[in-house]
Amino acid sequence: MDEGLPYFSRWSQKQVQQAITNGDVLTLYVENLSTAWKPMDVHRILSKYGEVVDVYVPKKRNKERKRFGFVRYRGIRNTHHLLMDVNRVQTEEGVLMANVARERATTWSP
Repeated sequence: MDEGLPYFSRWSQKQVQQAITNGDVLTLYVENLSTAWKPMDVHRILSKYGEVVDVYVPKKRNKERKRFGFVRYRGIRNTHHLLMDVNRVQTEEGVLMANVARERATTWSP
């Protein structure tokens, strides 16, 4: 199956970098992504919970063989509510499981 590019953003690289520099970005680690979802689908589905800056979904899987990715949001005021909302999203693989990412990447190479 061709999963396409692992990265999606409606923002320019310059806009992404500016938001990161301003400290206005929260990165979530999300697992249990549907195998049918491309990064653009993740962006569309998770945009209802806040302004998504960009999405990165590597082709590899985590230790439990689950598909995962990183979603960067801008301007999140309540991290707890965001996590509760994202952790309710149902996929063919089960319910999404999201946590605040441990390390903040400053750039992703598309």
